[in-house]
Amino acid sequence: MPVRGGRRKKRRTHVREESTEEAFAPRSLIMRRGVVAPPIVDLIGNLRVVMEPFTARRLQERSKTRLRDILSVCGPLGVTHIVALSQTDLGTNVRFLRIPRGPTLTFRVQQYTLLADVARMSRRPVTSLQNHLQHPPLVVLNNFSPNGDHVRPIMAAMFQNMFPTVNVATIKLSDCRRVVLFSLDAEKDVIHFRHYLVNASPSGLTRTVKKVIRARIPDLHNFNDISDYVLNGNASESEVDAEDSRVILPQDFSGRGNRKSQQSAIRLQEIGPRMTMQLLKIEEGLCSGPVIYNRFVNKTPEEIAEMRRAYAEKQATKAARRAAQEANVKRKAAKVAEAKAKKKQRQEAHSDSQGTDDEEWYRREVGADLDAM
Repeated sequence: MPVRGGRRKKRRTHVREESTEEAFAPRSLIMRRGVVAPPIVDLIGNLRVVMEPFTARRLQERSKTRLRDILSVCGPLGVTHIVALSQTDLGTNVRFLRIPRGPTLTFRVQQYTLLADVARMSRRPVTSLQNHLQHPPLVVLNNFSPNGDHVRPIMAAMFQNMFPTVNVATIKLSDCRRVVLFSLDAEKDVIHFRHYLVNASPSGLTRTVKKVIRARIPDLHNFNDISDYVLNGNASESEVDAEDSRVILPQDFSGRGNRKSQQSAIRLQEIGPRMTMQLLKIEEGLCSGPVIYNRFVNKTPEEIAEMRRAYAEKQATKAARRAAQEANVKRKAAKVAEAKAKKKQRQEAHSDSQGTDDEEWYRREVGADLDAM
């Protein structure tokens, strides 16, 4: 707080200008539909952490919030995707919606693990994620090749477009701090979702040397010289570094010793959450429209054509009804404006006639014109 009586500089009145990448980056809303259990609420919060920074982390939706109301504000806010979780007697479902015209992908969440549970199982859990959430994660798709299937490209496009595109020529290596993995298991017909941190450490160094170059100095009071501490560490972490994990850094990376043109070992540390999903349905529109894929119903080409015809007829009827409503609104507004104009004319005519009557009364009673005074 500033000193009482002193001058205070205004620091929060300016708006930070967004770069071109930030302006065109996809933005998402992670929300719930209906009443869900507390663990699902925690899962929603974990998914918002994954989608940082281009998501509404503090969104407070209600169980009775309608999707129509959410869609009405997506355009002005620049929201491109909605991830909605719901819970029924059969299980937990998650829907991925592409704004504004679809499609909609519905999955059944078979298994999930929260961020706190993953940290509890980890040997060295991450204490703070604030420094890792300043930039969006990289997305990796595994086993989504078409192979003559029209469903896989739709899923791949949905997952890939939820995250900003990567420009290899301009990206900073220090911004690549997280990875999101979507892996398709063709045998079980499920999708595994994982969230990792990207860590790098200089390769070829022993564990003791790595401790020395860290910001936190190790305990050396039992050693006469630092060489005793370094040479005492027989185990080398470089022995467990796989050959394919060692790379020459083209740029500086976060962490001590990770400098340009130096060799470092890249490791992925899972931070959660985890999800195992199974595709149930794909719809062309936003939770409506022709069903492109249904896991439990197989339709013939004739039935699909009939469904598309009925949907097109329904959309045409809806458009005609909307046009008629707009015409009625304009007609009523014009009628109200005309009535107001006529009322104003009557009031002006009445005021003019009232003024004429006053002048006539003055001339009759006084015997002179009002203007002559």
